[in-house]
Amino acid sequence: MRKTVSTLFALALVLSVGMVMGLGTPAPVAAQGPSAPVWHTTDQQIGSGTTTAGSVNKPTNLAAGDLVILVVVKQNSLATANPGIIPPAGFNLIRYEHSHLGDARPEVLAYWKIAASTEPDTYAFTALQAGSWSPPHWRAIAGRVTGHHPATPIGMDTGANTALDPVTSLAIPGIATTRDSVLLVAAVVARGYVDPPTSFVRPATMDEIWAIDGSGSGYPGEPGTGGGKQVLATQGTTGTRTFTWTGAARAAGLMFEILPAGDCTATATGTGTACFSPSHGGIEALTALAAPGLPSVTFPHGMFSFKITGLSTGQTVDVTITLPSAVPVGTVWWKYDNGRWYSLPNLNDNGNNIMVIRLTDGGVGDLDSVVGQITDPGGPGNPMTVGIDGSPVSKASILAPWIVLLAAMMAGAGLFVWRWRRAEA
Repeated sequence: MRKTVSTLFALALVLSVGMVMGLGTPAPVAAQGPSAPVWHTTDQQIGSGTTTAGSVNKPTNLAAGDLVILVVVKQNSLATANPGIIPPAGFNLIRYEHSHLGDARPEVLAYWKIAASTEPDTYAFTALQAGSWSPPHWRAIAGRVTGHHPATPIGMDTGANTALDPVTSLAIPGIATTRDSVLLVAAVVARGYVDPPTSFVRPATMDEIWAIDGSGSGYPGEPGTGGGKQVLATQGTTGTRTFTWTGAARAAGLMFEILPAGDCTATATGTGTACFSPSHGGIEALTALAAPGLPSVTFPHGMFSFKITGLSTGQTVDVTITLPSAVPVGTVWWKYDNGRWYSLPNLNDNGNNIMVIRLTDGGVGDLDSVVGQITDPGGPGNPMTVGIDGSPVSKASILAPWIVLLAAMMAGAGLFVWRWRRAEA
């Protein structure tokens, strides 16, 4: 009899805890594969001019969601800490590079935007006049990139200029890339001093994107320019990249990284597509999951399961997760492990659609014992639910009835045992 009572007591406890924790088994949903940054050289467009009203055609085959990179080079800069153009609407500055010692210095500028469903046939900008140098002479390149991160495609950048000295080469300083499998892009401009800069040669490790000879020496004349690209498989320091050309010229150059999309999958709740990009290693077996029930927490985008491979023993990885829509401040990454719930903090808790979580091989958040691999089932859970009247409801207010029920069941079981023992006595 005592064994039976104890068993009933334990069963009541387990059932009560189960109701509170919302035990369940995630159901898998099919995932789609990864994408890497690719600059489509055959789709890029090039323009040039000698007026303040500048423009370049949009890249061919441009589709909604593609990354547009606009590079503009000018024969002369403003000799101030300001960029020498007013960019087209919707473009974001990556970097501009020129010497501030005088306006007879060339300038290179780079911008980006995510293409909308409808884009203008040409991108119009204003080339600002540099002192007495009139009209401004410029060239523009519009490139199309795919496989980029959909929200934050640009990472680190760097640049260099030769100030007063005419040279036949320019070394652009390296950067410390922030992801594996980034696309490194570099561009240089040269202003003819004695001879027009021609025969641009890209850095040995880079593929050519463009090479355009300059025309004339000094001013007037259009600047010469070269561009290069390189896929870097492993995160780290790039080292310098050096362009060379024929004809002594003052020069300026810049370099930046385009971040990969990582792996993407349609969410289990049908809200859209979520993308995962690790700072190290690669994502494998990304799968969307239907979230088990967890009182006081909602999972608008469901949950996900994935592996990060190619790591060193005990390596720590920051995973950038781009969700279909914004999540509230306070949203954390909930993990479900053998009936147990726990959460990891969001390192980018800004109320937008980008979360960053930190995982360590063999540490918290890694559910396998494989060295150099992390397995992570989890998902973004909102900390608040909405009541019938539309007002927020705290976790405590939702859990309270379950806690009271659990306490009542435990008290009832305890009272039953006490009365049974008294009756036996």
